[in-house]
Amino acid sequence: MARKILKELELKVSYKKGTDDKGNDIIKKQNFNNVNSELNPEDMYLFGEAVGEVINYSLTAIETEEEYTLVSEA
Repeated sequence: MARKILKELELKVSYKKGTDDKGNDIIKKQNFNNVNSELNPEDMYLFGEAVGEVINYSLTAIETEEEYTLVSEA
């Protein structure tokens, strides 16, 4: 039997920085590594919104990415 252990939790905040010559959106992403794994989704979302207010651009997404290590329980 195997189990997974959370190795890293990352919060990603995407925002629209403007448009290019062809009118396509320019999307930028800010990554925050080593996020406390005890934070609940609501707190992470509120943090993402606060980042949006500080950078003064329209948010397009707030995402999390989790990396796990698989270990054997043998």
